[in-house]
Amino acid sequence: MLIWQTISNALLTTIDIMDKKELEWGTIQYLPVACYAYTVGENTIRHTKEKVGLY
Repeated sequence: MLIWQTISNALLTTIDIMDKKELEWGTIQYLPVACYAYTVGENTIRHTKEKVGLY
């Protein structure tokens, strides 16, 4: 079985596109890389603060 036969959702980072496309096999979500990087950074900081008891 190919990996594409099991995927129902995909996230693609782009320079400036924010969109969502519904396809027959699932959904592709396009997200600007700056938004993705911000979210990853925010989650990392939050997790670190929780781990050391600062949150």
